[in-house]
Amino acid sequence: MTLLNNNNRHWWVLIATGFMILLVNLDIAIVNVAMAPIAKVFHASLSQVQWVGNSYVLAAAMCFVVGGRLADMKGKRRIYIMGAFVFALGSAFAAAAPTIWALVAGRAIQGAGFAFALSLALVLTTEAFPVNRRGFAVGVTVTITGIAQSVGPTLGGLILHYASWHWIFIMNIPLAILSIVLTLMACHDDARNTEETLDGVGFLLLSLGVVPLVLVLNELVNWGWSSDKTLIGFAVSALSLLAFFWHERRVKHPLVDVKLFRYTSFTASIGVRAMFMYSWMLVLLFLPLYYQNILGFTPLKTGLTLLLLTVVAGAASPLTGHALDKVGFKKVSRVALWCSVVATGMFACMTYIQATWYVSIAMIFYGLSLGMLLTSTINGVLSSVPETVSGACMGIFFTAAFLVSAISIAVGGSLMALVSRWHLPVALRTQTIERMAQGVAPSQHATLQIAHQAKTAFLTGFSVNMWICFGLLLIGLWLSRFMRTHVLQD
Repeated sequence: MTLLNNNNRHWWVLIATGFMILLVNLDIAIVNVAMAPIAKVFHASLSQVQWVGNSYVLAAAMCFVVGGRLADMKGKRRIYIMGAFVFALGSAFAAAAPTIWALVAGRAIQGAGFAFALSLALVLTTEAFPVNRRGFAVGVTVTITGIAQSVGPTLGGLILHYASWHWIFIMNIPLAILSIVLTLMACHDDARNTEETLDGVGFLLLSLGVVPLVLVLNELVNWGWSSDKTLIGFAVSALSLLAFFWHERRVKHPLVDVKLFRYTSFTASIGVRAMFMYSWMLVLLFLPLYYQNILGFTPLKTGLTLLLLTVVAGAASPLTGHALDKVGFKKVSRVALWCSVVATGMFACMTYIQATWYVSIAMIFYGLSLGMLLTSTINGVLSSVPETVSGACMGIFFTAAFLVSAISIAVGGSLMALVSRWHLPVALRTQTIERMAQGVAPSQHATLQIAHQAKTAFLTGFSVNMWICFGLLLIGLWLSRFMRTHVLQD
């Protein structure tokens, strides 16, 4: 018996794509830890450092649908390998960057490769497994994601302590090459040469819709809601997106086939994921701030405390895979949504209860929902559409998730700043909010009275955001009613 044969090929595909899923998620977690050392090396401003992350998000949001469309036109394996190669290329460019803007360019290249590779990694994995084992396969990929996000900050700290920031990018290259080699060996060649062409006009309109939107949302704190830049950006984005959907309904080979939204379960899965992503981004943003800036925890102690949430999520993912194969993604999604509703409701009440046991229970509920919903919604998309359009559908799915993530952080941050201002003396509002954002606990620079006011302001802002998440997750529960209970047959 050979090491690779038709009986075990699906496991090799999982290993090949698993390396890439591990790689991209480790990269995201590690780069966040490295922002401060990078800023110090390049003498970069806060705005410049933000673009190290923003360029990645922008490139990814633009390229998810392009990658999915190219996969359906030219073959999923071919575009996945191209994505892994582009990610490795961007990593090399970033590692050798002589200036902060060269690093930003490298991160943009990484973001494009990430978009091409991630969604297709999930598609290749699920299509390699039998239909009744696809839930398990998705569960394993989400478990890998959870492990990477859990160990990423610690691994990043070790790399930065014993080596330089360059190595957080250099380490990506051999892993990406390994994934490419294993994919060439294990995945069947599904290369196609269709007469269809990529919708260039659609891509241009989508870019004009997405780029200004993400740009405005990221600069909202600096520009303000009513500034000319903000209003022009929103106007350009809205008009471009309207033109994009009008164009897509009339072009022969659209970038985003709007007819795909007729698959009710597919559309519902996107909606459910969007509602959850809005809450997840804010939990991910505000809980570390709460522990470090309000309770005065060190980054290490904060990471160990939040490990409860990620460990529960990681444990829930493979179990969810088995549940998906038995009861279907609709029931699993609804259970997950109820867990997140309970968790966000508990988080919203932290203005009254901040006991460790209380917050821990909320994190357990949220960890369960995270592990279940990330798995079930991916399974829901792939089970709701024909395999011939699965690449495009996953591109749409991840584009929506990235856009909602950007919106949630911008809106959540603005609400936090607005609510916080109501609870602080006028003379101390700007100074206190800025220092809290920089990671300086109130007790380090203020009297006990001001520290108490800052804590109250933060918890009130957090509560307002969590009540909004609570409502959006209830909408997600309503949308989940339209999810299928079985796999769509081609």
